[in-house]
Amino acid sequence: HCRAERHVKKSALMEAGVKLVDCNNGFENLKPDGIDLSGEGGQTSKVGWSPDGQILTVGTTTGHVHAFLARMRIVHGHSGPQVAYLSSLREVSVVDVRQMDMVHKQVLKIPVTIEPQFIALGAMHVAVGINNRVYYHRCLPKDTTLVDEQ
Repeated sequence: HCRAERHVKKSALMEAGVKLVDCNNGFENLKPDGIDLSGEGGQTSKVGWSPDGQILTVGTTTGHVHAFLARMRIVHGHSGPQVAYLSSLREVSVVDVRQMDMVHKQVLKIPVTIEPQFIALGAMHVAVGINNRVYYHRCLPKDTTLVDEQ
């Protein structure tokens, strides 16, 4: 079902999942995104969006409830040609923008323990934080360990 006009996705129940369609682009050349729940057992029975359109919740006939984040906030920092950005709720990716056109660009993935509100990047470290807490990780190809927290 489609939420208010400000929500751009429409969800349709399928037997083993949910199909998502962008309502703002019409239905020409329709290539909907989908969520496959076939490995979960049961059939999809209910679907609903949070009031702000951020979370899609799906229920199955076996009693499983799945919540999917539809859109993440953009959180990033940079240092010289390197950019660090939130690539999932608990992962920061660091890329060198000079390599953006390269087929095999290197992306350094740093697992973090929080969903950060801010990211800062230095020459050898990345800092992620929320409220008054900051976690410092090494930002090296073979070393992304947590080195300090405050």
